[in-house]
Amino acid sequence: MSPKVILITFAVVSLLLIGIMFLVVDVRNNPLEDNQRITNTIEENKKQQNAFVDSLEALGTKKPKEFTPVEALHTVTEDLLSQIKGLQERLFPSGLAAHDLQQSDISFENNTVFFKKNGDYTEQATRFVATLSTLENTIRSLQNIYPALKNIKALVRNAYSGDTDWLNYNFKDFPAVASHSKLQLLAEAIKNKKEEIITTLLRN
Repeated sequence: MSPKVILITFAVVSLLLIGIMFLVVDVRNNPLEDNQRITNTIEENKKQQNAFVDSLEALGTKKPKEFTPVEALHTVTEDLLSQIKGLQERLFPSGLAAHDLQQSDISFENNTVFFKKNGDYTEQATRFVATLSTLENTIRSLQNIYPALKNIKALVRNAYSGDTDWLNYNFKDFPAVASHSKLQLLAEAIKNKKEEIITTLLRN
């Protein structure tokens, strides 16, 4: 790589990182807006990255591999949060406020969202569990690339024990309102994990 390409690479990446660092500082003072602000900044950052990659390719340099896992983290996180919202909507169409929560204690409606009559996962639940695994593997991939992330737990799912699998252990035969709450806690854990990873990368 020529000195010109190295200089351009260093300058552009530095500007991108400085911009996000200012955002993270501001987010600490406005925690209620954290995920949306980070999401918006990453989207803007991706546009800048694309322009940056185009400029490198014009100079005969291939796209830096380091960008791929971080982009994957953002993509899978947003996909998973959307799926969680969809599951919650299935449990309580139009939201919790539109329902009598005392009537939601019947577990049948909850089970039909996650499980078929034969006990297999529904299509929606199958995709949900697969995407959770994808997120955790993406975090592991980032840890292999960035040593600063080694102390961050890759798992976003809560620990469980016994012979049953995670979905059955957490959602089988539970009241719908309990499953809704568990999904909300999981969504918050995913958002926090994403912020923790981004913040750690910016500090190192």
